[in-house]
Amino acid sequence: MSCSQLDRLTGLHRGHIWQIEQGAAENPKRATVVQIAEACGCTVGWLLAGEGAPPTPEAVRAAVDAARVRQGGDPSPVASDFTREVGHDTAPDVAEPSGPVVVRDGFDQTGTGA
Repeated sequence: MSCSQLDRLTGLHRGHIWQIEQGAAENPKRATVVQIAEACGCTVGWLLAGEGAPPTPEAVRAAVDAARVRQGGDPSPVASDFTREVGHDTAPDVAEPSGPVVVRDGFDQTGTGA
């Protein structure tokens, strides 16, 4: 999933996920981290520190579908967006997450802020 797709799924402004990923948006609000975790189908603890079990591909798909519906779309367009961007007829399966997303400075492991 691209940063722009995650921006849309979370309802964040365009480029916000990229800024967080690059460390340009220091100290993201707790609500932002919760939105990202919900859209990715994982807990805040796993997102920030890898605590607990990683989300299953099914949980990620369900979370993405739910986020699409919350944003007023159909549950399946993320796969369509992906296939359109890379020019494939079918979307690949969601891969197993490889580990937590590291958010630089400003959040402790509970996601409550420094």
